[in-house]
Amino acid sequence: MLAAGDCSSCGWNLKSADIARSVRLNEEVTRVSQHFGALTIRSADAFVKEISR
Repeated sequence: MLAAGDCSSCGWNLKSADIARSVRLNEEVTRVSQHFGALTIRSADAFVKEISR
């Protein structure tokens, strides 16, 4: 473990890592959200077709 002052760029590296992690998580959440949105639309379409018979 580094002591304070051992690495002047460590703060920046941690911030960069935090940002990169946040971007990856945001992309994953977006993919999951889009997947469930598509499922919801398909389910709604199937429901409408079923009740219109």
